[in-house]
Amino acid sequence: MFENNWRPQTSQEVLVARSKIITSIRNFFSRNNVLEVDLPVLSSATVSDPFIKSFTVNHPLGDLYLQSSPEYLMKRLIAETKRDYYYLGKAFRADEVGRLHNPEFTILEWYRCDCDEFYLMDEIISLIHVVSKGRDCYKNVTKLSYKDCYQNALSTDPHALTTMELQTFCKLKIGSQWAESSRKTCLDLIFNHFIQPALPPGVVFVYEFPECQAGLSKLKRSDLGYCVSRRFEVFINNIEIANGYFELNDSDQQRERFESDNLERREQSKDLIQADKKLLDALDYGLPNCSGVAIGVDRLIMCLLNLEDISAVMPFPWMYQ
Repeated sequence: MFENNWRPQTSQEVLVARSKIITSIRNFFSRNNVLEVDLPVLSSATVSDPFIKSFTVNHPLGDLYLQSSPEYLMKRLIAETKRDYYYLGKAFRADEVGRLHNPEFTILEWYRCDCDEFYLMDEIISLIHVVSKGRDCYKNVTKLSYKDCYQNALSTDPHALTTMELQTFCKLKIGSQWAESSRKTCLDLIFNHFIQPALPPGVVFVYEFPECQAGLSKLKRSDLGYCVSRRFEVFINNIEIANGYFELNDSDQQRERFESDNLERREQSKDLIQADKKLLDALDYGLPNCSGVAIGVDRLIMCLLNLEDISAVMPFPWMYQ
């Protein structure tokens, strides 16, 4: 008696639709003079973000990591050539399995030199218009600051709240286990539980995240004088599909952020990650002002096809490999 778990989990109809969407993405960048690059998925360095766990691959000459994003490698390319690139291929994140997560997934990441984050937002709108074939449901585009999102949902300014006030809110509204969490963790929890579900329908851009959530983006002063990050996220009908930055290109600041990530990792009893020296050397050499964004292609296709689970757009999701 044969078991059925060998069978692909995606219909032929979805596979055809996925192939057409992937082709339209490549055609979009070809028309816009962005060069596709094929990059290693194994590297000696990995991201230090405390909330991302990389797969480790044992090698006789030392451990290697499956890349969670091509970001570090692409920045090294851009520092040398000063031109625009995109990557469309596989990325990996351990411990991420669920309706919106698969440990192996398809990522689209691209960079535009001498362009800020708002230019990139507009280019994302153009890309979504192309891959959705101009459907009306994707013409509804909203751009909101992080502060606007909090005020709309909770009538409060997140930048003005103290860490203690955020901890108290999380303790009362989410759970007592969060009573001593970091400012970054509290803001993430509140956003995920109360802000994201209240976002308007359609395509939504949220920008000017708090300084503690800067990731690899530059910082600036907001109109109200708060220090905010030049980072944005993109949502389609409340599902996050993209994360973008006006990229940090200062090696000293980047080194400080690696150190800050490791401090948080130590507090969470997680393995420390060695700073990527080659990335720091590239920043020293000179990364031009540029913006970059990473889109989860499986999530994007899921949204475009009105499906509820990314496994529905993958022929062999994690549990069937």
